[in-house]
Amino acid sequence: MSTLLLNRTNLQFHLDKQWFVNIKNKEGFVITVKESQWLKNKLKTDEARNNFDKWLKENNIKDKDQVEINFSLDKDNNFYSILSDNFDIKSLKRLIIKQELTRYFLDKGFYVDLNPTAFDLSVYQYKESFNTDWETFIRYDLVYKSFSEELSISVGSEFTLISRKENFQIGIIGKVVNLSNRLICKHAQISSNSFKVIANKQIRSGIEGANRVIPCSYKTEYKNILDFLKSGLKDFESVFFNIDKTGFKTVLDKDKQRIILKDNLMVFGGENKAVNAVVGMREYGPYKKIDNANDIKIFFIYNERDDANKVYQYLRNGLKQFPGLLTYVGIPVVLDKEKSLSYSGTKELPSKLQEFLAVQFPANDYYNYAAVIIGPFSKYESDEEEEKTYYEVKKLLLEKGIASQFIANKSVRSGNFNYYLPNIAIAILAKLGGIPWKLNTKKYNDLVIGYNYKKLQDQKWIGSAVFFDNEGCLGIIHGFPEEKAGEDLISHLKRAIDDYSKSIGRPDRITIHYYKPPRKDEIKNFEQVIYNKLSLDIPFALIEVNDTASRSDICFDAEYDMGMPESGSYVKIGKDEYLLFNNNRYEMEPVRRVKDELPIKVKIFHADVGGFSHREILSQVYEFSRLNWKGLMQTRQPVTTKYSKMIADFSLHFNGDIPKNRISQETPWFI
Repeated sequence: MSTLLLNRTNLQFHLDKQWFVNIKNKEGFVITVKESQWLKNKLKTDEARNNFDKWLKENNIKDKDQVEINFSLDKDNNFYSILSDNFDIKSLKRLIIKQELTRYFLDKGFYVDLNPTAFDLSVYQYKESFNTDWETFIRYDLVYKSFSEELSISVGSEFTLISRKENFQIGIIGKVVNLSNRLICKHAQISSNSFKVIANKQIRSGIEGANRVIPCSYKTEYKNILDFLKSGLKDFESVFFNIDKTGFKTVLDKDKQRIILKDNLMVFGGENKAVNAVVGMREYGPYKKIDNANDIKIFFIYNERDDANKVYQYLRNGLKQFPGLLTYVGIPVVLDKEKSLSYSGTKELPSKLQEFLAVQFPANDYYNYAAVIIGPFSKYESDEEEEKTYYEVKKLLLEKGIASQFIANKSVRSGNFNYYLPNIAIAILAKLGGIPWKLNTKKYNDLVIGYNYKKLQDQKWIGSAVFFDNEGCLGIIHGFPEEKAGEDLISHLKRAIDDYSKSIGRPDRITIHYYKPPRKDEIKNFEQVIYNKLSLDIPFALIEVNDTASRSDICFDAEYDMGMPESGSYVKIGKDEYLLFNNNRYEMEPVRRVKDELPIKVKIFHADVGGFSHREILSQVYEFSRLNWKGLMQTRQPVTTKYSKMIADFSLHFNGDIPKNRISQETPWFI
């Protein structure tokens, strides 16, 4: 296996000599703060705690009040000082790092964010001028890894815009630079008028050229963070710790593995195997076509007749390398001309469709129909009205048991629509009950359940996708609001196990892919259902599959010019925590250029001994990442959590009212 480098460097602490923890009441925006109670709990002796408690009372500081903390070799007369011997020093290391690095970067002229989400510290380095009003900065994120005494360095943003002018008044302001101390904070925290604005999403939308998308590049990432380590941290010195500035950590052989090669293969038509879905579908066709293909009828809902005619011709006769729906996935293009619907504006479409369905589709089980909706529906460009119409139309068709496929006018009119057509064909096949491909692994008797969430303003919904096997076919889906997560999650889990047991038999194992670190009470609830309520003596595993791409932890392949590691590689980065690389680089030297994809983090919180190995769990996550039928390209997220997020999204927009029928419960209608 290749030599992999992890974006971490070693720390060496020098805390064995005497030093002081200096404390005083917090005033204004300071570097290192903690609640007084937290600090009190880190004291080792009753005498030290009593003395500190006495000082807190004398200064009218309550347990929940924040105090400023300063670490130094000498006692500071302006502070209440406690010798380091009195503390559990391990718990103070993160604060010491934060203090020392912040002071260093401020002296170097960087802007510093002391409270970034998910990081210990973020620092902004000037890059170049953007225009007369804005300058470009690169943001680096730093995290102390206490488990291994390492510092993680990653690029948080290659293109942050900060205003040239002070007191820049524009739109909705989020974070700003407090120029009095060069610390970054929320606009509401600024008491003076001396600040610069960091452009957020709303502000950037009004700046020409500011919404550029910078593609992921491992080689560029490596160069940036290595330059930062060797140049940005070149002069760093501290009396408390040293940073190794020579380079990044080489991953030990024991901490890296690859998914077994045969698990990379997928099975297509005629039991033929291929590693790449593009090749597999082109050469062999789908693994399982739909049984009633000759009964399928297609109807169009469109705002421009010319677009509908083009799509019909392309699906029927093909376009360039796309051979047509029949040849590609085995579905004849039979048009029901009497059931087409034209509309002039998205606002009128839902009511017009409702009237149309009442006349043309009076019942509720039209499983032999597929609707193709063409209009101004684009994932990234739709406005609020178009988005609202999308969900309303999707639900109206779903209530009738009609599979639906949305296509944007813009895509139809583009010069590369032939590249869209295979993805459209695969999605239509899957929505009608076919299986485009499956993994080349033995079908196992496991129940696999995914959970994920979607948030919109003050609403948060949980979605769940249940799989009765590893072929990618859905068992049941469910969505519920977060406030009901406790009871709904438990009842849903019970129902999933009951349904599996009735249709297949008792599962050999249960795996739950969760969207966040589960609390102890959540783990206990899962155990209660499995072991007590259902009396099942079977192994179960609970795994957090992080929904966001990992950039704070990333590896580079030294034998691939510091590029992206091969697909299926995984690296241990902490206790029961791994980086899993799900991408399209299936060989050491790919013939064609592959798109860089960031890895995902997988953390194992519960796995019954004897039931699961970590390698099996990671292999299963990888398997389900290859069963995404939304398109030909493998995605980093497994469908367990990817589909669950989509289900949560629709549940939120449907207010939890997902129709109950064969299409809605057994097919990925939401892709």
